[in-house]
Amino acid sequence: MNKVRIVSAITSKDGVTLYTSEGKEINLPASGWRTKSIMDDIVRPLAKHKTVEIDLDNYSLERKIEKQSGGFIRFIKRKFKDFASHFNLGNNNQETDRHYVAPTVNPEAETTVAVINGVEIPGVEKLEKQLEYAAFQNSKGLEKFLERLSKVIDKRKHSVQELLNFMERGDLPIADDGSIVAYKILKYRDKATDLFHDCHSQNVPQRVGSRVSMAEKMVNDNRRVECSTGLHVARRGYIRGFGGDLVTLIKVAPEDVIAVPYNEPDKMRAAAYHIVAKLPQEAYSLLIGNTPMTSHAPSAQILANVIAGDHIGVIEEVAIGGPKGTDLTITPKVEIVGDNLPKVAEIKKDAKPVAALDDKKPEESVSVKEVKQVVAEAVAEKKAKQAIVKKKKPAKKPAKTTTPAPKAKSDPTEIPEKYREAYMRIEAGEISQRQAEKLYGVCGKKLRALRRAREGK
Repeated sequence: MNKVRIVSAITSKDGVTLYTSEGKEINLPASGWRTKSIMDDIVRPLAKHKTVEIDLDNYSLERKIEKQSGGFIRFIKRKFKDFASHFNLGNNNQETDRHYVAPTVNPEAETTVAVINGVEIPGVEKLEKQLEYAAFQNSKGLEKFLERLSKVIDKRKHSVQELLNFMERGDLPIADDGSIVAYKILKYRDKATDLFHDCHSQNVPQRVGSRVSMAEKMVNDNRRVECSTGLHVARRGYIRGFGGDLVTLIKVAPEDVIAVPYNEPDKMRAAAYHIVAKLPQEAYSLLIGNTPMTSHAPSAQILANVIAGDHIGVIEEVAIGGPKGTDLTITPKVEIVGDNLPKVAEIKKDAKPVAALDDKKPEESVSVKEVKQVVAEAVAEKKAKQAIVKKKKPAKKPAKTTTPAPKAKSDPTEIPEKYREAYMRIEAGEISQRQAEKLYGVCGKKLRALRRAREGK
């Protein structure tokens, strides 16, 4: 359990900051299931000046995924310093290229570590969108992806961390087999038969179903170099600056990722990719505008099939043996006679469409305007309750008062004759006590005693 008492919160366009009763800050992004869920639970009580106790573990995607995986995946927190020497995190001295900006990492900062079969993979906090998808949609892909990474992490070292950088801003879910789903821009070689070639060398023929590859040793693994030898794979943010005739969906095995340029993490260099679908022109237009393609229903259906593995298999191996797409070896995996190509998987009407990871509904984000509205509603609600309570509260009964008995009227015959006239004039309000003493020469003390006795005091 990880309980905290929240006393206040500040919302801005950049995110949300929570303040605990101990004076600590908890910073949350402006969007995402976790932020939205926490704010839904605390805004109204805080608006009514109440302290709210929450258990942060109840809003943890990691705990949810652990349960779904049956304990196959565990998540723990570690300091970056525990991994710095292994992954070269924040070590500027070893990166001397003037075009490379090495990451600056606080060694005392925490990282989320995924543990699979005893192997630790740090930096998975970068997979927040994929974790959210796994927790609420489908966790198969994430489990398989992390399992495949665990088998190559010692071999790839920092490449695994940079792959996570690539996926941090990626927009497509992970396929159920653990493959990375990405985009590949191509040009038509023969539009009639849907035969394409690469945009760079224009020497590598390929089609839906082709697996294009090159030897690992041919791929430049230097992350300091942005553009170099290798099979280039892009996420959506890179497409607008790349010319081509069409866009395809490809699957890339995590173990085939060789390098992700640190200064340009919108693309990566891989040793192989498998073309699994050609996207409609409507999807291409959306992607060029850096907009989720899944607002186009047929494209969302294609993506759903690809993630589930309902797509064309490898029909041919296209191996590149030389620079600039030369020394090709094309090995058919199925018989291709003329136009008799293997049938590409059809869109199934009963398949559940899949949304892009950043194709979020408005309610999944927290806006300042919405928070202000909820606060106003909560304050109005509080005032209304107070008014009802005040109305129902019984009015105070007037205090019981005892009506004093009327003063007995003076009977002149009961007063000594010496004091009788002075007394009667005082009682009639004609003269004061002092005036009576002087005028009649009577004893003031005796006169006061007579008056008190007559008034019952």
